[in-house]
Amino acid sequence: MDLVTMRTKIRRDLKDESSIKWSDDELDRHVSHAVLDISQAAPLESKETSLAIPTPASREVDLSSVLGLVYVEAVEYPISQFPKRYRNFKVWGSTLELLTDELPTAAAGLYIYYGKTHSLAALSTTIWEASTAYSAADIRIPTVGNETGYQYECTTAGTTDAAEPTWPSYPGATVSDGTAVWTCRSVSTLPARMVDLCAVGAGAYAALEWASYAINQVNIGGDSTPDAYLSWAQKRLDYYHKELQRHGRQAKFKIRQLYADYN
Repeated sequence: MDLVTMRTKIRRDLKDESSIKWSDDELDRHVSHAVLDISQAAPLESKETSLAIPTPASREVDLSSVLGLVYVEAVEYPISQFPKRYRNFKVWGSTLELLTDELPTAAAGLYIYYGKTHSLAALSTTIWEASTAYSAADIRIPTVGNETGYQYECTTAGTTDAAEPTWPSYPGATVSDGTAVWTCRSVSTLPARMVDLCAVGAGAYAALEWASYAINQVNIGGDSTPDAYLSWAQKRLDYYHKELQRHGRQAKFKIRQLYADYN
């Protein structure tokens, strides 16, 4: 799923396939709203390994470099021990404080397990070319007729082969191409169960906004048109919020069973 496909899905639900009522930018704004809702209910589970105890030593660690942070679930310190040692902590703003009796060691690493916001973007439109030099981090998509729904990052710089490779179709998989290596990347982190829900939420937000705008406008469908959109939007939003609550409870239960604090 990418942003363009999501827009198409929402337009079909809204019966606006010809883009008469909503622009792409307007729908993208409502998609971003829904993605943020989903991120709060069921964030992307992540692990940050680049943090360290500050110098001079302090129990407070700056989290401002952790992008998209929703919440911190567990803190591992010291790292690379078995069994793993999880510490009590508290978070205020962008500062994490270790609640330990002993002062941690300056520059020592620590890992945080956390939830972060999901992403949903558009696929690159730049097509792969044969016998071409590529640099690391270049992004390309397959040629017309070979599309996979994914894009590919050049993770080993090099020159491509004369023949197009067989592109892998799951994120993280790699393929050699001449002296270059490509890695499959998804433009969405939404779990499959949340894709339809995102479309429901974004479509409901779009219809609600349009109903509010149309109240004082002349509508070819008559005075009942804004009411029809409002009723449709409210029903969809009711379902959407109930599903967010359901998935949110499931996510919290799963995560909190995974980690235990070390004392």
